Amino acid sequence: MKTLVYLVAFLYLSLCQANDFLESAIFTNTSLQELPSTYKGRVRPLEASSRLWLYDLYNQQQIKSAQKALFHLKTGTAIELEWKLFFFGHQPWDHSPLFWIHYAELKELLALNLKQDRFSYHELSKALSNKDFLKWLMTYQYAKNFHDIHNRAFSEKQELHQLAPRLWVELKGDDLILLSKPNDGVLWRHLPIGLTIAQGIRSHLLSFEKKHRVVA
Repeated sequence: MKTLVYLVAFLYLSLCQANDFLESAIFTNTSLQELPSTYKGRVRPLEASSRLWLYDLYNQQQIKSAQKALFHLKTGTAIELEWKLFFFGHQPWDHSPLFWIHYAELKELLALNLKQDRFSYHELSKALSNKDFLKWLMTYQYAKNFHDIHNRAFSEKQELHQLAPRLWVELKGDDLILLSKPNDGVLWRHLPIGLTIAQGIRSHLLSFEKKHRVVA
């Protein structure tokens, strides 16, 4: 029993001190910033990898000064955010505007604020479950696969594995129909089997894929 009490006390103190340690030690320690790390197949210092990682998501290599409070950061550097995410998980930042979306058409499809360019995990999770967006996404992926060089037989029944395993659709007549979906897919669970994904799409598959290529 005494051992258990000591263990609980140790864990509590460790959690209380972890944030202070991260803010005071890690981000000012050059040796840690220069730790070798890999990003997209190349070895780089950790600090450089962190900046590239943040740019891919946020379109900036450092959190904007005006948004540091929204990210619970002191320095706003990429390495500070990445280390905190590593130690504390994503939940404290679920409402922070981390994800950059530029194209107005995509924001319109997701029913997002057209005047805003950065969105939170919470906002995007809600937007991605929008049925109209999922239907658009499946139609685009089907059109892309249909004209792919590997689809020499122009098969009208396809598994959209790029989106999810066991997500099968088929072109019946002029309409695209949902045949099956993953049982554990959070995004797809509200879509009924037999759903008409797109009507009258057969003659427009190529133009649809070309038109929406930039957005996708």
